[in-house]
Amino acid sequence: MPTPDVTQICPKCELDLTGDRFGIDKRMVTGLKSWCKDCNNKSAKKYYKINKIKINAKSAEWSKNNPELRRLYSRNWKARHPEKAKKSKQKWQAENKEKIAGQKNAWRLLNIEKDRLYASNRRARKLNAGVFLLSDKDLKKLYNLPCVYCGNKCEQIDHVIPLAKGGRHSIGNLTSSCRPCNQSKGSKFITEWKLSRVE
Repeated sequence: MPTPDVTQICPKCELDLTGDRFGIDKRMVTGLKSWCKDCNNKSAKKYYKINKIKINAKSAEWSKNNPELRRLYSRNWKARHPEKAKKSKQKWQAENKEKIAGQKNAWRLLNIEKDRLYASNRRARKLNAGVFLLSDKDLKKLYNLPCVYCGNKCEQIDHVIPLAKGGRHSIGNLTSSCRPCNQSKGSKFITEWKLSRVE
């Protein structure tokens, strides 16, 4: 790594600068690049502005042919520049709201059970209920059972002891339910719900 003790004149800006203002180039006698970092950056930005389409096309082709390396490069860059990565993500999200919404809807259609589980977990977290991880196996097992209340096809997962009444979001407090039963039961205990139906 160049130190401030070494000095060198940049032929571009003609300034006598310390070694840490230059990039490394082992091919050079000094071990430093000829141009300082500022001049190199300005030159690179100017070149990119002129050749933007060509550079982006080449970059996209490389990314397509090297997906693993692209992901690795992206992870490393984000780790080195967390603030820039955060701002870049926020900017992209703001400019692509419709695209993101479309992707989310497409995912929900292909992952109905996982989406229901996510929504259920979110409700439990909002109510500060105990949330336990459910495996796909547990979830599929519940959805394959008939509604415990009426025997129809299971469409939703119900909390036997409602979250609003202190029930936990765990496999021991979950049961299979059809949509009408689950919606009419709401936040009632089973006994309360059955009595309300009789009345």
